[in-house]
Amino acid sequence: PTISISNPTAVTEGANVSFVVSLSQASGQNIVFDWATQDGTAKDLGADPDDDYTAANGTATIAAGSTSYTLPHIATRDDSDAEQYEYFTVQLSNVTNHNGTGSDYVGLSYLN
Repeated sequence: PTISISNPTAVTEGANVSFVVSLSQASGQNIVFDWATQDGTAKDLGADPDDDYTAANGTATIAAGSTSYTLPHIATRDDSDAEQYEYFTVQLSNVTNHNGTGSDYVGLSYLN
């Protein structure tokens, strides 16, 4: 199967974001992958009060016979800056037992 990741609906800063990783069809084997957020125009600056979101990463498994996995929620931060749409991405890597390159990106836009 091939793997993809959802592009969530835009959210207001301060809300949590959910990404769903999906397979084109169920597999007879576990699909294991690493995932990590990447800064775009939205930044995670560590403990800076101007952070736009909280960076996150992990390893996840889509169990044999299943077709999707919801990543843990990623928190966005409601800052006081007047801004245009901002985005960050989630990258998948080290994907096992699938057809494809092993890296997919998804953009997220949200309003201040």
